Amino acid sequence: MRHLCSAGMVLLCACSEAAMAATVTFDLAPVATTTGNEVVVAPGQTVAYQLIAIVVSDTEVADNHGLEAFTVSIQTNSGVAQPPLDAFGPLIAQHLTVFPSLGTAQDDRILDITASQLGLGAPFFEGIGVGQAVVLATGHFNTPATEGAFTVKVADNPTAFVVGAGSKEGLAIPANGHAGPGFTIRTSSAAGGGTATGSDQSNAAGNQGSAEQSGASGTTPTTEAGGTTQPLPPALQAIAVLAGALVGLVMAYALFGPMGLALGLVLVPLLAYVLLLMSGR
Repeated sequence: MRHLCSAGMVLLCACSEAAMAATVTFDLAPVATTTGNEVVVAPGQTVAYQLIAIVVSDTEVADNHGLEAFTVSIQTNSGVAQPPLDAFGPLIAQHLTVFPSLGTAQDDRILDITASQLGLGAPFFEGIGVGQAVVLATGHFNTPATEGAFTVKVADNPTAFVVGAGSKEGLAIPANGHAGPGFTIRTSSAAGGGTATGSDQSNAAGNQGSAEQSGASGTTPTTEAGGTTQPLPPALQAIAVLAGALVGLVMAYALFGPMGLALGLVLVPLLAYVLLLMSGR
């Protein structure tokens, strides 16, 4: 199921002929104050964090109007189960409302965190992440019951789309997705008790120019933390694949017209078949 929600975005990648117009850097920032990009907590405690992004044009003249869609995953190498994120940031919850997902828990990883805008005749909301970091979502990491250290970061090759500018005005165009370095969590019995949330937000996205620090509201996670995701029954898998295929066709037609629809009719059945096989694993 975790692969199905991004079917439309995969189709957009396949259909688009536009050159990459921007670089979107995704990163994780701890909410608590850190020293040397490291958070120290007692074993077994949780660490609050933010998933953030910043959009930078790849040309001297601004070539985009901000984030339109994204799909990222988080890796922790912690050895303990991690939950989906808790909530989307305010701008994301308000404007990127097409098939939002706070991720799927799979052991110590969080897979397929995604959200997007969908114009379909309505104008895109512009300016998300342009020139300053924006809070995409907030969450918390579980830590092992033993002492040690591990790095949490966005997985390589995140997917991003931006709102086009100039000749691509009003279109969703692919961007270069880049994963930031993340931060380190160290568990030590010498650390104080309590959850590592802290009242100091200086190391979160606000320190990188974002005005968003609170008030996030998002979609309730559909997968509970603490276990491996179970495959859906075959009937529900088929319904999910059909829904993803229809969305892919609508998005292709809305963004690229008859040519996109024609290409979508070729690619969607193949993608649907592959995703159905992957969802059953």
